[in-house]
Amino acid sequence: IATTKTLQKCLPHEVHHKIKWFNMDMTTTYKEAEVAHLHAGDTWGLCTTEGMDVPDITIVVQWRVTCGLSTLWQHWGCAGRAHSKSSTAILFAEKDLFDDVKEEKRIQQQARKKQTGDTLRFSDTGASQKACIWSLQHSNQG
Repeated sequence: IATTKTLQKCLPHEVHHKIKWFNMDMTTTYKEAEVAHLHAGDTWGLCTTEGMDVPDITIVVQWRVTCGLSTLWQHWGCAGRAHSKSSTAILFAEKDLFDDVKEEKRIQQQARKKQTGDTLRFSDTGASQKACIWSLQHSNQG
């Protein structure tokens, strides 16, 4: 729902109703009517948390990686069922999932550890006590 409202805000107020949502809590009758509105051009887009059995979808947009790759393929497979039309699948993924961002974070963490001199890791149950004592000992030496 929040994604739909965000998309609606990007449009002039008089066409907000052209972008709608539905989920599994809505009746089948409502969903079928909304798909009919989509086909007729009365609705420009549907935001949904479930798959749609509509053969001529040309664009599927996935907001965030909320599922596994096989589920993404199923969502994207909704586009292009009509082999006579080309289709597009778009994924808006969180930046933390990209290798270059992960590497940058790792480098920053290493730099922070070097700055503080804190390279010890404790895995036993008294780790926090030992870390506090170690930290106090090193701060008192300076």
